[in-house]
Amino acid sequence: MRTLKRVLIVIDKTSEWSGLIFAPIALILTFVIMYTVIMRFGFNDPPIWGTDIALIIFSAYIVSGGAYTLLHKGHVRLDLFFEKLSLRGRAIFDASTAFVFFFFIGIILYGTFRNCMFSTFVVQRTTGSYFDAPLWPGMWVLPLAALLLGLQGLAKFIRDLYFAVTGSELEAKEANR
Repeated sequence: MRTLKRVLIVIDKTSEWSGLIFAPIALILTFVIMYTVIMRFGFNDPPIWGTDIALIIFSAYIVSGGAYTLLHKGHVRLDLFFEKLSLRGRAIFDASTAFVFFFFIGIILYGTFRNCMFSTFVVQRTTGSYFDAPLWPGMWVLPLAALLLGLQGLAKFIRDLYFAVTGSELEAKEANR
């Protein structure tokens, strides 16, 4: 049990840190968009890289917060039915439907990893615009984000299953030292 709690702590900390690491991407994206708009409308000299870089950054940002959001219970759920269940009923429902989550994550992991390998090593995919920025470096955020989300989903599944079976929470919070 102690090892399981340590694994959950590592997964939770990884999700927490991934959220904190990826959060500044929003500031970078804001700067790129503001710079592009100011240069375009203020000086009639838009940077050729502005739209391409903004697209790549936005794509990375939009998927990178999944594990952090799951850790903090921020994903959208249909509460009409779910809220009427007891806490144990919710855990049973979540644990019994986890296979859908893992199936979805498996498809995303497989597809994005395969696509990244092809884009990186075979065609070296680019935006195709005048700037022609390489897309493949930013694409590697997709399988990384799916892996992190899958790990956090595994931690949630373990907690839900434990609660469904025992009726008590599996505390895996690190003690203050």
